Amino acid sequence: GGIIIDVLFALGPVWVRRKIILAYHQATDEVIQFINRERGYTRTGAGGKGPRTKLDLIYATFLHMTNRKIEPKLHVHLVLPNAGLKEDGTGGTLDSERILKGNFKFKIGQRFRNSLARHFCHQFKEYGLTLDSYEIEHGTAYRVRGVPQGLCDDYSTRHYDIRARIDGRKLTAKQKQAEVLKSRPAKPDSINLNDLHKEWAKVAQKHGFDAEVFIEKSRKLHQTQ
Repeated sequence: GGIIIDVLFALGPVWVRRKIILAYHQATDEVIQFINRERGYTRTGAGGKGPRTKLDLIYATFLHMTNRKIEPKLHVHLVLPNAGLKEDGTGGTLDSERILKGNFKFKIGQRFRNSLARHFCHQFKEYGLTLDSYEIEHGTAYRVRGVPQGLCDDYSTRHYDIRARIDGRKLTAKQKQAEVLKSRPAKPDSINLNDLHKEWAKVAQKHGFDAEVFIEKSRKLHQTQ
């Protein structure tokens, strides 16, 4: 997600989780509209050498709540089949080169992070939760002000495992992806989210962090300003 709200999702009560999930859905919808507007085209004519024409994307989205080490990591998978609907109702092949070429994928990521930050702040506007921005490799990400960095790190061991494999090595993007896949743990047969929240709470206790207390303090401070 590029925005560290996983801690509040992992430790917050149900109403907090629902607000966060809603923010993710809203950001996802906005990004899909952006991709459709900017890159929703098909080629026409023999061999696709004719002019491009508008194409409405066909897509599926999947919101996952953990990484492969079963740590809290909200993220969205967006699946775009190589097909869509033209304005006349007939089908067409997506001009996928327009999506894959250049740095458009990084623009998509930044668009999503910006949208998620905005919707998160809107969902919790009565609670005064504040986001701080910080630089990452291909843009800007966000974190919730006041959440202990050490706690975020303890929930991000998968991230640090990956960095340890690729940092300092001259690898291409494909080689980096291969390293990620080679180091990826197998998926568990089943996950009980309620049990996970209990396990995640044990990690938070080591840092003296209580999400409900944190949010309530933020709300009271916001009301006095």
